[in-house]
Amino acid sequence: MEFNLKHIGSHGGFPATILELTIKDCNGTSLVETVSNFKDNKVDEDLIFDLRQLADELEYHNEQLKNLNQ
Repeated sequence: MEFNLKHIGSHGGFPATILELTIKDCNGTSLVETVSNFKDNKVDEDLIFDLRQLADELEYHNEQLKNLNQ
């Protein structure tokens, strides 16, 4: 699985006006989603929190597997 973030509209040190997240699976299927808000160009704090939670769960899963193999 591959994740890519595209910054659209950034220039001269200014942040992007649009952030597009592309998720591509091992079969080549892609999902593209705009993750910035069109109103103020910010990424929703709940999305950021959810992504951190997901990363923590994935790390925990790997730690459990690692402990089983010791």
